[in-house]
Amino acid sequence: MTDVIARHRAAAILLALAALTALVVVPDRTAPAWGEGAGIAVNLLLILVALAGASALLTSPYLSILYREAPLKRAITGESELDEREVALRDRAAGMTYYLFATVNLVGLAAVGLLLKAGAIVLDGDLLLRWMPPYAAFAFALPVLTLEWFEPSSLWARSVEEDVA
Repeated sequence: MTDVIARHRAAAILLALAALTALVVVPDRTAPAWGEGAGIAVNLLLILVALAGASALLTSPYLSILYREAPLKRAITGESELDEREVALRDRAAGMTYYLFATVNLVGLAAVGLLLKAGAIVLDGDLLLRWMPPYAAFAFALPVLTLEWFEPSSLWARSVEEDVA
């Protein structure tokens, strides 16, 4: 099981983000049509998928590289707790995710604008609060996800000495 998560960590994170989004969207519209028991089962399944993806995210060795030190401290002092390879990985993730995050935000805003204009949704505080957890999870997971997608990691980070031996 751990090898499967190690090889497919990016897919597990993507499934978790999709499950969080489905938790916001699916139960409100379709749960009454399925019945109460089926709605509970679908919610439980989505929660389990989200937890499996969260465990894949939290066990990624890239997580500690990306969030180990504050970039502001490095910008002010010039000192870093990361080695050159880790700094290069973090900078690559920041560069890749910036444009992806900006694109997703612009497309999302355009979609909300079109849905508001068509009268399909009503923008209120409840809608914004329900969409906040998937949006925050997406924002937090995106740098790790891009690194896992382009450079899949092993299950446990290994030191350079272990790679040489």
